[in-house]
Amino acid sequence: MFNTAVFFDIENVLGGYDNDAIATVSISQIMDVIREEGSNAGLISSIAVNRAYANWSITNLDPPARDCGAGNRAQANLRLRSW
Repeated sequence: MFNTAVFFDIENVLGGYDNDAIATVSISQIMDVIREEGSNAGLISSIAVNRAYANWSITNLDPPARDCGAGNRAQANLRLRSW
């Protein structure tokens, strides 16, 4: 089992900044699946570091920024909530 780092490139996760899926994508749910599946496979003991990178000044990114626990979406990167 390993300590694991997870880095999200939000533009690639969403398939572009103009994608309508922005409002429905849940970074929290993605992290839950990574943790659960990795743990079940015996690969992940803990998530040591997690970050989400994007151009947070784009207002379309408000929903995923809030999901990440961000108070300031204009940050260059976001430290996600602890998992």
